Amino acid sequence: MQEHKEKKLKNDRGDHVLSLINTSLESQAKLFKQIQKELNRMPAGTISSKMINGKKYYYHGTKDNEEQHVQRLIKKDDQDLKESLMRKRFIRKLNNSLQKNVPLMKKFVQTYRPVFGDVEGEMLSEMESDIQLEMAGWMFENDEKILQWISEPFKSNPSFKEGLLHTTTLGLRVRSKSEAIIAGIFEANGIPFRYEAELILGEKVYYPDFTVLCPLSGRVLYWEHFGMLNDSNYRVSAVKKLGSYFENGLYPCDNFIMTYDNVDGSIDASVILKHIDSIVLR
Repeated sequence: MQEHKEKKLKNDRGDHVLSLINTSLESQAKLFKQIQKELNRMPAGTISSKMINGKKYYYHGTKDNEEQHVQRLIKKDDQDLKESLMRKRFIRKLNNSLQKNVPLMKKFVQTYRPVFGDVEGEMLSEMESDIQLEMAGWMFENDEKILQWISEPFKSNPSFKEGLLHTTTLGLRVRSKSEAIIAGIFEANGIPFRYEAELILGEKVYYPDFTVLCPLSGRVLYWEHFGMLNDSNYRVSAVKKLGSYFENGLYPCDNFIMTYDNVDGSIDASVILKHIDSIVLR
């Protein structure tokens, strides 16, 4: 086991693509186990809908004692059942994707041969950032809300475009190496996000580092990474921003995530994954 870990670490350091795939594999394998447990707790049957006179009605499909398919109307006072069945339908689709992805990624890790030098750099530079739409479609291919959210236009930070010096694996340009790592983890896990999207709070306009759509719950949350806390002016600005966030209902570990560079400027990717597992994918 220790030999396997050392070999994996060596490979990850030698090739960024392999590192991302390994990270994604671990996360998706864990998510697959969580989904199996949740599916076992969910109500039997399926959900369907019909439009009648311009109004949508939902039906609970089950089988009777003779294994015949029957449907009954889900009444207004039975919304818990409706929500459970809709979530079940979504995570079953996610489960099907994970059943395919995990074995494929394991095979990829076993057979992949790193590509170094200018060829890889040229390939990455040609990728468009909107490939994120394809990544999300790969994991959540039939969820209309996620695909619609990714396709919607949004206003991005118009300031200091020349500061976008770092590029993620899928071609998104960001301002710092830490942001590139966080965005890369999002990309590797198929998590829908927007970079520096406009956020209006009262009369003020902010551009949080990441706006994230939680793929299981459909919640939107905001993610700020503070990378220059050793700078006094940066700290003052960060505290003011946090105060505004808190005043407007953005709370840590709920709909707002804060991460930081370490004192020496390093970043721990395992901390990012913990936030994703405990908050984004809950």
